Amino acid sequence: MNKIKLFLLRTIYIMLYFLCIIFSKLNKGKKISKFFLKFNNYIVKNRVKRGAGKICILLPHCLQNYDCTHRITSVVDNCRFCGKCSIGEILNLGNIDSLDIKVATGGTLARKHLKESRPDCVIAVACERDLVSGICDAFPMPVYGVFNEKPNGPCVSTNVDVDEIKKVLNELKTI
Repeated sequence: MNKIKLFLLRTIYIMLYFLCIIFSKLNKGKKISKFFLKFNNYIVKNRVKRGAGKICILLPHCLQNYDCTHRITSVVDNCRFCGKCSIGEILNLGNIDSLDIKVATGGTLARKHLKESRPDCVIAVACERDLVSGICDAFPMPVYGVFNEKPNGPCVSTNVDVDEIKKVLNELKTI
């Protein structure tokens, strides 16, 4: 992508990011965040032309069952595939497709993972606020975002639609 297109895209991202912040204070942030994510994911699919190459799946630590004693934030291989959360199912995707799967406790650790692994594309799962700000932080790296579900409230045993991640993986690998 040439520099002018990246500059324009960055400007749009910043404007949408600030709209998300402003509207979240007015309790309308979810709609703007969803619009931002749809816009971003459309751009990512168009930027990844001939297959994504190295893909990193970046997950929040809150996907893990809150009561699980096998902490996976530092070593994702600690997962025991018990089925109480979606982490094991996502890890199985990594075994099939040779993906780099990381779990982060926050934005600083997420940025560190991306800096170390230098993927061609990222599939990131997070709540609305964290995902929007993370996509902006990682720009111009293409980050496809997937919102997590919060049946128990924020940051406690959240969930993600693994079928959506599978679908995105198939799309990014074959574009």
